[in-house]
Parts: sequence; structure tokens; C-alpha cells
Amino acid sequence: MNRKLTLQQLVNAGACPSALDEFRRRFGAEVAVTARTAVAVAGVFDFDWAAYCLLSAPARAAHSKATAPAWAAYDKATATAQAARDKAIALARAAYDKATATAQAARDKALALARAAYDKATAPARAAYDKATATAWAAYNKATALARAAYGKAIALARAAYNKATATAWAARGKAIAHAFAHAYNGDKTITAKKGR
Repeated sequence: MNRKLTLQQLVNAGACPSALDEFRRRFGAEVAVTARTAVAVAGVFDFDWAAYCLLSAPARAAHSKATAPAWAAYDKATATAQAARDKAIALARAAYDKATATAQAARDKALALARAAYDKATAPARAAYDKATATAWAAYNKATALARAAYGKAIALARAAYNKATATAWAARGKAIAHAFAHAYNGDKTITAKKGR
């Protein structure tokens, strides 16, 4: 008696959506697995995947042994075609490289000439820009020097005042943390951080 393969088994095994749709369209919820049915849909479904995902280890080993001659025949039959394909691709690539080499060299030359012309045309403008901005930066630095100095002095004074105002609180914080650490280190479970100790 032939075993049935169900759509749910394929879902559980992680079959791709297109294979599930095709199975459902052809067989509904299940199909009796026969050699005739399998061969009829050999070009539609991936039976290597099915063998890997649906067969037990012994059945998978038997399947691999049974399909080894088919794989060897396939490899032998396709070796000539694969070599011919590789040769055709290599010839096409060589022809492409040869055909495009001249165009690429011409493009590179045209770009180099255009860049040289651009650099030559823009050199006076670039020099004028550099000169104008140098003057503007010098004037800006001169105009803002006093303001920068006053700003630096104000920041230094504010920082000093802040440090003086917070020094006592910072020291008290440090002492409280040290106090709590000492108690914790010595196993005291009822630690309270004493202020300023």
C-alpha cells in the first residue's frame, strides 16, 4: 500500500509557498505517493529537498544510493555543455573587453582634457575667491578677538565660582559614599549613607 503525503507534512517540513500552492492545486490536501505520480511531477517539485526533509535517515541513505548513478550520468552529460558554456563566456568577455577598451581610453582622455580645461578656466576665479576670503577671515578674526578674549575670561570666572560653590557638596558626597562602602565591605546589611562623615 502506498503512503500518503499531506499538505500539512509539507507545511511542517518548511516547503516554500509556491510548492505548497502547486501541491494544493494538483492534489488537494494529500496524495498517494507512487513512482508513477512522482515521475509525472519530477520537473515540478524538488525531490532532493523532499528526500532530505521528509525521509528518515535510513530511507535518505537508500535514496542517495539509488540516485547516485543518475547524478553521475547527469554530471557526465552536462560536463561538455558546461565546458562549452565556460568557453563561450570567456570568448564573449574577451571580445567585450577588447571592444570597450578603445571606448574607455577615449572616455578617460576626454575626461582628462575636460578636467584640465575646467581647472584652467576656474583658476582665476579660485585665486580671486581665496584672496577675498583670506581678507574676510582676517577682518573677522580681528573684529572678534576682543570678544573672544572677554568670553574666555567670563567662562574662566564662572567655572571658578562653580567649583568653589560645589566643592563642599562634592566632598560631602565623597565621604557619604566612602562611609557606605566601608559598612558594605564589612558585611553590615543596614547601611545608611551618613552625610559629611
